[in-house]
Amino acid sequence: MASNVRHPPAGTMEPRKQSFPDFGLFKFELAAKLTDTIILQLCVIFDYPTALVNEIRNAANGALVMVMHMEERGQIHPTDISLLVNALEKMNLQGTSMQVKKLFEQFVPIEEVVHSHAGDQPDLHMGQWGIHGDATMEKIYSEGITLCEEDSQKQQLGMLLLLETSTRDRRSVNCLRLDRCIDQVDAGSGEVTLKSGLSLTPSAALKTIEIKENVKVTEEKIIGLLKYVSKSEKMEKLVFRDCDLPISVPTQSIPGALMSRNVQVVHGRYHLDLRMGLWAIHGEETIQKIYSEGVKISKDDPLIQHQAMLLLLTNSTKDNRSVNCLRLDRCIDQVDADSGEVTLKSGLSLMPSSVLKKIEITEDVEVTEERMIRLLTYVSKSEKMEELVFKVCDLPISVPAQSIPDALMSRNARVVHSCGKYHLDLHMGQWGIHDEATIQKIYSEGIITISKDDPPIQQQVMLQLLANSTMDNRSVNCLRLDRCIDQVDADGGEVTLKSGLSLTPSPILKKIEITEDVEVTEERMIRLLTYVSKSAKMRELVFKVCDLPISVPTQSIPSALMSRNVRVVHSCGKYHLDLMMGQWGVHGEETIKTLCTEGITVRREDPKIQQQAMLLLLTNLAQDNRPVSCLRLVDSCIKRVQAVGGKVILRSGLLLLPSSVLRKIEINRDIEVTEQKIIGLLTYVSKSEKVEELVFKDCKLPLSVPAQSIPSDLASRDVRVVHSCGKYHLDLHWGQWGIHDEATIQKIYSEGTITISKDDPKIQQQAMLLLYTNQIVGKTPISKVKLYGSFSGVNSEGPSLVLNSGLRLPQLSSLTELVILTEDGREVTVDEWTGILNYAKHCELLKKLWIFRCLLPWMDDIQTNLGSTKAVWNLYNNSSRAYYFRSGRWQDQWGEVLTRSEYEDLVKEFREHYRGSYWQKRRRAKLEEAATE
Repeated sequence: MASNVRHPPAGTMEPRKQSFPDFGLFKFELAAKLTDTIILQLCVIFDYPTALVNEIRNAANGALVMVMHMEERGQIHPTDISLLVNALEKMNLQGTSMQVKKLFEQFVPIEEVVHSHAGDQPDLHMGQWGIHGDATMEKIYSEGITLCEEDSQKQQLGMLLLLETSTRDRRSVNCLRLDRCIDQVDAGSGEVTLKSGLSLTPSAALKTIEIKENVKVTEEKIIGLLKYVSKSEKMEKLVFRDCDLPISVPTQSIPGALMSRNVQVVHGRYHLDLRMGLWAIHGEETIQKIYSEGVKISKDDPLIQHQAMLLLLTNSTKDNRSVNCLRLDRCIDQVDADSGEVTLKSGLSLMPSSVLKKIEITEDVEVTEERMIRLLTYVSKSEKMEELVFKVCDLPISVPAQSIPDALMSRNARVVHSCGKYHLDLHMGQWGIHDEATIQKIYSEGIITISKDDPPIQQQVMLQLLANSTMDNRSVNCLRLDRCIDQVDADGGEVTLKSGLSLTPSPILKKIEITEDVEVTEERMIRLLTYVSKSAKMRELVFKVCDLPISVPTQSIPSALMSRNVRVVHSCGKYHLDLMMGQWGVHGEETIKTLCTEGITVRREDPKIQQQAMLLLLTNLAQDNRPVSCLRLVDSCIKRVQAVGGKVILRSGLLLLPSSVLRKIEINRDIEVTEQKIIGLLTYVSKSEKVEELVFKDCKLPLSVPAQSIPSDLASRDVRVVHSCGKYHLDLHWGQWGIHDEATIQKIYSEGTITISKDDPKIQQQAMLLLYTNQIVGKTPISKVKLYGSFSGVNSEGPSLVLNSGLRLPQLSSLTELVILTEDGREVTVDEWTGILNYAKHCELLKKLWIFRCLLPWMDDIQTNLGSTKAVWNLYNNSSRAYYFRSGRWQDQWGEVLTRSEYEDLVKEFREHYRGSYWQKRRRAKLEEAATE
């Protein structure tokens, strides 16, 4: 490392060429003045390397060696000792500094001595390396010295220098803290070597030493540290913080001086028992708390903690002091079959204890039957043990009764699971409900629940309770099986659960509720019915959230169910299985009345069983001649309809037959009703004698139906075929959609105007056109047509306009005014404008033609005669920019003719105004494409 001490600058002095015999005498006298403390401080200031410092300290005459190195390094010179003098003064050794200067003046001619050089004082700020100032030193004496791994060698050397000074001056230092800085410790001498290379020898000034390590402290290292403590005469305490220590120390390696001086070796809550070489709990108050609250050993605890807890347990046994509880948290490795000795995962052993009252075990692995028996053996050999508790454990569902030690029964020991919910019956070896109040609550509520998510032990407890209830002839109202059934026996009806446990038919059960997460096949359904038939008091079988078969063969349904009037119900009682017919029907007369009044709904997403129940209800109501207000078929649930027979086939595969009791049919949210489908539905309505109305809601319908395909009886029965909340109806004579609301029709006739907008559905545009072409005699004729964004083009085959829906606006003799409002930014082509003018010429009574928001082609290209028709062109739907067609030319409102150059300006203005419109973007894209080609 580079020295922080500056040498005299070149040229400030000229060294003598001759020898200096008196300088040798000066060096000898100087060595006599240098104490060990001064030498170490000078080493720090002059930044000597560690190896050199150790060489000087270990030399027989370190002072002479120091003087030699100072000369070699230029810190003293026959003509200049200013660096040494200034260093001594910075060390507050003014007296020593004066003595050295006098020696130098005595042996070297005064005129050749240079004590200092103006403007070039050495940079010797002591606070950077060592301790400067009495107040700071006093504070360190009281609070202690700390050496960290991150400290520089100079910092550590300064601290060690202070420690040596304290020893020399017989000043005590309360504490030395070594934070991750120890490299090794000599087990023989106790000398500590730091990672920086410096050595720490035993000190008579130290009272306490604290050690923090980030690596494991080996047995050899801890023995060396104990040796260091024994050689530090005033040391009272050795403290380890955040260290991984060996669980024991050989007693023969522990210095006897530590015991005679009663030195404490402490690690957190634990201290080293110097006579036994083992770690023990530190502090009587902590020990008393453990006695009352219990001993806990966890898998995650450090080894030293395991050993301390086991030692406390051993000492308690010796002192015959009771320990309330021992908690073993995921730390058991194995248990001996004969002795009951428990080996922990740390390798330590736990012997049966005569002072333990209770043991709590938490396991993260399955507790096998063999392991369970061995744990019971441990409890039996712990004489005062009253309770064995398992928490969060996967236990065997039973234990062979002959393997349970008799001592447990004679002592009335309790073996409990899951916070006391269940206990092991030591006579039978099976688990039961531990709390009598819980048992009484189950009996009073009459409900036993077994879920797929329950541990096997809980399922076994519930089955045992059911068995006990059978023996005691106590009724249980309901058994709930939640996704836990694996299979059902075909003959005996025995149910095997997914846990492997079996459920036999019960003579006391009144009701069973089943929830399944898989499809219940027909075969499984029949077997469950067999189970119910063999449970003598069973009155109801309920399926909740199950995918059931839509029917069951009647010959497979046990007759006992019908004779006992057993109800087989699905989905919270909405549907029941008709045991005579083997089909699902709607359950409950009140429900049926509501459906008759409010209507029956069949949705595509409804389970098949629900759809089948609704169709069966419709059939039964027809047999009873009970009217149904409405049948709703929702979300495209119709697959197809037979055009001849009128039978409706649903997507579920079920068949909907015509009904004699239906009043109304609604088809909701059908993606697309084809012409064939609507003809089939009209046939279905025809065969359903009392249907008065067929309504389509949110459906895409064909614009027309061939008149010859519409059953003739619909018109005679005055059946209404309505679309979109009654706005439009199907004209059964013409097969076309018209406006259904009479008030709307009257309004259109009174105003004499129809409006067709771009956003109108096709069926609405078609209804308007139908009203336009089939005008009622005697009504005010429709004389005005407004096309709002719906103009698409002209028909090349005849004088008609094409709408955006593809429909055509034919010419009409009564038309007097035509308004075309195009989409923003549209540029009308020559062909389109010619077609519009041709259409206007064929409408004999047309007086006004208005065209807005578009750019028309230049009139030189078009030769036409509009006769008396007035044409008005407005670029922006603004009267100030309107042009009138007069004498074959466009004129403004003052009669000025639009010139070609003015028209070109209009084109630029128009295109800029509508720059962001769809039409202008498309125009620019085409130009770019053409330019690329």
